[in-house]
Amino acid sequence: MKIILRLFVLFFIVKSVILFGNNKESDIQKIASNTSYNETINVIIKFNVPDIRKLTNASQRFKSGITYASYKKENAKTADKSLSSAIKNVAFTVLHSLGGNTYTTNHIYKTIPYIVMSINKNTLKKFRTIDSVKRIYLNKKNPLPNFIKKTLKKDNSLSSPLLNDSTSIIGADTAWNLGLTGKGWYIAIMDTGIRTTHEMFTGKRIIEKCYSDNKNCPNNKKEMTGVGSATHYYQHSDIFGYDHGTHVSGIAAGNNHSSLFGIAKDANIIAVQVFSYFPEINDIRAWDSDILKGLEYVYSLRNSYKIASVNMSLGGDKSYSSVCDDDVLKPAIDNLRAVGIATIVASGNDMYCRALSSPACISSAISVDATSKNDQECFFGNWSNKMLDLLAPGSLIKSAIAKDNSSYETWVGTSMAAPHVAGAWAILKQFNPNFTVKELLKKFKDDGVQIAQRASCYNNSVTKPRIDLGATISKLSSILPPNTLTVSKEINNSVLETEYINCLTWIANPYNAGNKVARYNIYILENNSLNLLISLNANTFSYNHRNVKKYTSIVYAITSVSKKGAESIPLYYTIIF
Repeated sequence: MKIILRLFVLFFIVKSVILFGNNKESDIQKIASNTSYNETINVIIKFNVPDIRKLTNASQRFKSGITYASYKKENAKTADKSLSSAIKNVAFTVLHSLGGNTYTTNHIYKTIPYIVMSINKNTLKKFRTIDSVKRIYLNKKNPLPNFIKKTLKKDNSLSSPLLNDSTSIIGADTAWNLGLTGKGWYIAIMDTGIRTTHEMFTGKRIIEKCYSDNKNCPNNKKEMTGVGSATHYYQHSDIFGYDHGTHVSGIAAGNNHSSLFGIAKDANIIAVQVFSYFPEINDIRAWDSDILKGLEYVYSLRNSYKIASVNMSLGGDKSYSSVCDDDVLKPAIDNLRAVGIATIVASGNDMYCRALSSPACISSAISVDATSKNDQECFFGNWSNKMLDLLAPGSLIKSAIAKDNSSYETWVGTSMAAPHVAGAWAILKQFNPNFTVKELLKKFKDDGVQIAQRASCYNNSVTKPRIDLGATISKLSSILPPNTLTVSKEINNSVLETEYINCLTWIANPYNAGNKVARYNIYILENNSLNLLISLNANTFSYNHRNVKKYTSIVYAITSVSKKGAESIPLYYTIIF
């Protein structure tokens, strides 16, 4: 009886391995069942590489945003080269094992064990006999989120600063007042490209790259690097979404220096165009293989530029009710996360109550749903109590478009919410470059404003945090300076003399409510030193600096001081005569 029972258990284990554990066989059967005999199949092959964990760990030791000595930068290059060589050696072995089977090698990656190939059904079946092949992924075509197409609202004026509304909602203006604007940091936008000449990007450094398997890069090839490589599809400007990347970039890091500002308004941009044009559907899609190339490209730049985040406002049509960590993009996202770069992904606009689209469902990505200006979850967003990480404004967001260098439109969608988070990430990395992705995500979750999910799904009983950058900054600082400082000039004419007066006014910082401000200190900056002008009690919000010299420019600074004696960093204002 015991022997029979053991045989039964062994049979059950073997059967389970065959049915559930052999992912490669499952992949082959699934792809073959949906493919005709002579059809060309575009696939991504994942294979085993000896010591890849050790080689990858060596590469991941070198974080983005951390200044390394020259010899350590060389060590980083050496580690990356060793990883790439190991992957390439096994890739060539896999290709050699295919013998006379029909295939085309499209790309071999350098940091993840993948080959992109075009094969037929016979070649697909041949992979059964190659032990080093672990998985076979169909190379998917990822669309832009659908809902945006249905809700486009044209607004080419600058009379309604709707992006400025959302920057205030999340407290970006509090960060700006502290000099935290993302300056010195880069945000990578994995999207449809960018109009670099738009006024929202004046003065910014923009690194450009293009990957398009359909040869839609500006040079009519699959890849292009340098100035102009991330240019939009002007030849297909009738397709909604061709300038999606410009709109997203404006939200994350735009700055027209007058009336409209993105979240990290002084950050720079890495624009990676990953979309291809498909004439049969007259639309654009991003191949998984091109997204992977883009993510790997950003990883390769980690020690050349300070990169805070990658924004991916794109996704598949399929819904996932649980984490999709078998997704082909996960290893590349994992690599970025390990070196301190967050991958921010729009949750999708399919109105799912308990599911996200891919790649937002990947556990190492940061998934973002959209909220309205009155802090309610938008009805179109995808929500998952298990997988959704953060919320951010995504309704009626005005940003740049590619019609011309000063054109704007108001759009809605989780595509607009994600870059709010990508920009906020850059600001906090400027505050402390050593923050890990895990640490920053926890801070955003802990400090965020809790927003209930729409009643149609959970009856408002489940909440998720809408990012509150101002609150996070305030908790990182023991006390903050006033919210704003303005200075105006007045002249007091009398019979004997003319007196010049600078009138200072400020507003209490709402994030100081729990810090019990005791007084405000006003300083004048002279010879790189702050000299105290006056201390005023916490109920005073104006001061007249009398008898100033007529032709003198003055730099004022104001700080908040708590009852415990803690003093904030200074908030500056320069008045020029």
